[in-house]
Amino acid sequence: MSTDPEKNQPQSGGNGNRRDEISLWSTIASDLRNADDLPNKRAAMMGKHESLRLQLAANEASPRSELLKEFNEVHAHLLTVTKHELEVYDNAIEKLGILQALLSSVPNEDHDHSRKRRRTDAGSPAPSSLTSPSPSARTSPAPVQQPPSPAEDKKHSGASPSSTSADKPAASKAGVFKGKGKGWRKGMTAQVPSATHTTERQLVATTTANTLSATGGYLDPAKARREQLAAQLPLQKGRKVAFRQPTVKKVTGDKASAPPAAASDTAAPSQNLPGAPPEEEGETWILATIIECINNDRNRYVVQDAEEDSRGVSPTWNTTLKAIVPLPETALTLPARDYSVGHKVLALYPDTSCFYQATVKGGGPGVHKVSPKNLLKKESELLNARYQLTFEDDNDDIKSIPAYLVVERPRL
Repeated sequence: MSTDPEKNQPQSGGNGNRRDEISLWSTIASDLRNADDLPNKRAAMMGKHESLRLQLAANEASPRSELLKEFNEVHAHLLTVTKHELEVYDNAIEKLGILQALLSSVPNEDHDHSRKRRRTDAGSPAPSSLTSPSPSARTSPAPVQQPPSPAEDKKHSGASPSSTSADKPAASKAGVFKGKGKGWRKGMTAQVPSATHTTERQLVATTTANTLSATGGYLDPAKARREQLAAQLPLQKGRKVAFRQPTVKKVTGDKASAPPAAASDTAAPSQNLPGAPPEEEGETWILATIIECINNDRNRYVVQDAEEDSRGVSPTWNTTLKAIVPLPETALTLPARDYSVGHKVLALYPDTSCFYQATVKGGGPGVHKVSPKNLLKKESELLNARYQLTFEDDNDDIKSIPAYLVVERPRL
């Protein structure tokens, strides 16, 4: 069975999809070429296996022990060859399924480009702190709020890529990571910190938390997040997180010029910023970095925007776990099981630093298939394994996103 990726790969629109298709075709072709001789090997081993079995059945003399030893070795080898052959075909079938999903999508390039323009502020430099996933676990925050600056208002506004939150029910308002897109570059590999100091207690606690996250069971948000992250708290300085930026409800008339009232479920900027026009309602998720744990309180943090505003300043906020979702940094901070097809997640939209709601179509790292002793060795591979996702309001265009940029959407 031979496959030529250049001859056989279908044509479809979208540079991102095109690159993914070529990569998948090449991988499938390579896997199948390497499997060409596996059926012959298996057939030869089966012949030898049967011959030894017949000899054992007919021979009851002293050489029987030697024959039995040889039979057991051949039997073990046959099992290994058969298992490897099945794995090759299963992987090829899985990749073909992903490829079929990519080819079934009809990307709208004009719509795609307009989304990127809305998510990208060309006037700001690319954030320098987006080169690797940060060190902690997964969750979300909430403190006091003051009005953002006009530049920040413009930069972070918008609850959905193609419509305002007033046009949609609350359940459809996806988390939005604002941003300019150069920091997380396509093809970037995750720089993984060492996990040699992870204790057995941390492993159990993290696995339990991620299992709850992946299965989507309901948990009281504030309490559940503290429990899920217990083994990883306090979040360490430098940890990359998704941060739910404060939003301001729409107001009209004289109230529009007044600062918004403090709210218990939003964060307060730690810098004094001038008043600004009110933003739209909705969730806005931005990429941020943990700066410090406030007074050693495992629930309170200072986070900093990963990008600078028009004044060259990276805003900071005092916040809590309720508004933070740490990005995966090790194999232990990935879900114990992959997000299932149809599951709703937050994921980084390509060429931006914005997280949008997306639906899982396939893929994933498959952490549950890796033995505990191999987790550390395969950590980088697992973090960079791809999910196939469709983003909300993106014309069902399938995007390929690394696992360390895909997180559970918090239930607020």
